[in-house]
Amino acid sequence: MSDQDDEKLLIDVAKRVSSRLSELPTIARLLEDGNPVPFETVNEGWGIRIGKFKHLRISLHIDFSWQTPERSLWAGLEGSTTKPFDPLLKSAQFQGIHHFYGTDLLPLPHDGWRFKKGVVPPKDFAPVYEESVCFGIYAFGQDVDAFVDASTSFLTLAVAALLEDEILRNSPDLSETERNVVGLARVGQGKYRENVGLIEKGCRLTGVMEPFLLRASHIKPWSLCDNSNERLDGANGLLLTPTYDVMFDRGYLTFEADGRPRISSRLPKHVLSQINMLDPSELQIRPFSDMQKRYLDFHRKIIFRH
Repeated sequence: MSDQDDEKLLIDVAKRVSSRLSELPTIARLLEDGNPVPFETVNEGWGIRIGKFKHLRISLHIDFSWQTPERSLWAGLEGSTTKPFDPLLKSAQFQGIHHFYGTDLLPLPHDGWRFKKGVVPPKDFAPVYEESVCFGIYAFGQDVDAFVDASTSFLTLAVAALLEDEILRNSPDLSETERNVVGLARVGQGKYRENVGLIEKGCRLTGVMEPFLLRASHIKPWSLCDNSNERLDGANGLLLTPTYDVMFDRGYLTFEADGRPRISSRLPKHVLSQINMLDPSELQIRPFSDMQKRYLDFHRKIIFRH
């Protein structure tokens, strides 16, 4: 590929990723207006900024920086200091690095922008947090469609982590009481849990109905909801026992619109046996309401690990 081809490819990818991200009002306001303009990078490639969150740039790159025979695509957030990354890294440590990207590879080496001599680069996606100013995923090879899907999901979850505190601090339309109610909803408590309980009576997988054994889990993440109504909407939640709540939150479990559970192919098979995962054919399937289906469609597209 020529430099002109690289530039054209990056513009195309940036437009596709931006288009997907713009479907979420909470992220759309962070994106650049108009057509993104690429710039040459020191890594023999091209970079492009598609948005900004405070002092962090939402960017994509294509370059040879990893000394691979093929160009690498990168998507993530960049900054000039470490401070803007604090909320993101705190969330990443709490949820596990795997929550922020589409595969289960280990992080890349953190000792610079290039692989050591003799190290074979991954053939798929891999996350990297380097030199305290970059947090993103690399894709090796030319599977552009897969990269668009993975980078959209990665950027959505990363921005969601950055938005949480920002939303509560900058909601002038909320009174202090309302702010507390919405804040409790973030951790599945208070009015939100009550609202979920009016729709969901128990865990859809185990049948457990005892409240103290159930967690109220947002289907569409709290920080990505369009407004307070969505954050408190009982239809935007499920009651699940703790193990399945974690699986659902991390994208290893989702549900089809007709109520059938769907397990990620990325979950190791031995884990399924360890948690005594029930055969879906043996479950009592209950369909979802139209409002629940709308939220679940988001979960399958963005959160679930296909």
